[in-house]
Parts: sequence; structure tokens; C-alpha cells
Amino acid sequence: MTAGQQSISGSPLVSQPTMLVDANGWLVAGTFTQSITAGATADTTVKTSQGRLCRVLVTTAGTGAVAIYDNAGGHTGTIIGAVAANAVAGTMVECQAPASLGITVAGNAANPAMTIIWS
Repeated sequence: MTAGQQSISGSPLVSQPTMLVDANGWLVAGTFTQSITAGATADTTVKTSQGRLCRVLVTTAGTGAVAIYDNAGGHTGTIIGAVAANAVAGTMVECQAPASLGITVAGNAANPAMTIIWS
């Protein structure tokens, strides 16, 4: 044992990792990922039921803004995430938004390539 460590019955104490969840029990760090190709013109449904949009990682720059909707299959309803036009690769957008219906990324020929991180 090093200085500052304490033990019980000879075993060093080890703290358990903390997993943050929202009020509905969804992990705020994300559990799953979905890749979206650059210039995908069709809407991409990421999740068709309740969940949480955690963050978006831009992997290849695009020129258009992206809207992500609380919807199980279309680009209507409440916007729960957005990526600014001309976001560069490596841009991480924190959303931390509950999705009561699902998660759908609106398609657009100017969209960047992205990884959607969700629970």
C-alpha cells in the first residue's frame, strides 16, 4: 500500500466507477453509437423508442447544419440536437437531451459525417 491508502481487513480500498444516469435511467455518457455518412440525403433513424441523445462527434466536415429530432422516423417535432454548419472534424457536440419518441437525424446532402452517441 502507498501512503494515503487505507485498508479494511488487509485489502486496499478501491472506489467503484460512477455511472451517471438521467431520471429515466439512461446513461448520460451513452451506451451505443451510430455512424452517419457524409451527405446522407435520407433521414437516419437512430432509435425508434425512448432514450437519450448524449453527444454527436463530427468525423468529416460538411457545409450544412444538422438537426436531430425527437422522432421515431422523420424530421419533424422537437429538435433535441444540432450541429452547426461548417463544423470541423473532431467537433464534439454535447446534447444530453431525452428522447421520448426516438432519435432521427435529418438528411441533407451538405451534412458532415458523424457518430451519434446515445443511450
